[in-house]
Amino acid sequence: MAPEQAKTMRLMAFILMPISVIFTVYLPSALQFYFLLTGALQYLQSAAFYNPKIRTFLGLGPLERLTFGSSKKDATPTTKMLWESPRTIDTTAQAVGATSSNETMFSAVKSTLQSAREKMNSMADKKDEKLAGQKAREYEERRALEDKERLLARQHEKLRRSKARI
Repeated sequence: MAPEQAKTMRLMAFILMPISVIFTVYLPSALQFYFLLTGALQYLQSAAFYNPKIRTFLGLGPLERLTFGSSKKDATPTTKMLWESPRTIDTTAQAVGATSSNETMFSAVKSTLQSAREKMNSMADKKDEKLAGQKAREYEERRALEDKERLLARQHEKLRRSKARI
């Protein structure tokens, strides 16, 4: 680590520690209670999963106990690990054809642009259909309102004529 970077890291530790304490003091107590509660629940969960009775109740297999050698020199676990051969991946490339890579690249760009144009056109068509439907609904609403006004005008005229006869 460069000496300038070490100085900066030391300085940041001294600056950020009081700032983080200040911010933590003013946080809601529910957040600190959340941290306490999740920590306690994690402890209880791990303690429960180490209990053999709970493991058998949940259908989990027993934990494998590691035993160490008797001397301090032999401090490695004595459980045997099974060796598996590494998986192999077929990395041979297949021949694509006699086209050059530039030609393939340009055709890919052209097809991408073509599909983008088609998508834009379909979106424009959908927008036009939606706009036409909205105009048709507005026209129908206007027509219904005009028909209602004519009906009310005829009823009003009929009522006025019947009053004039009396």
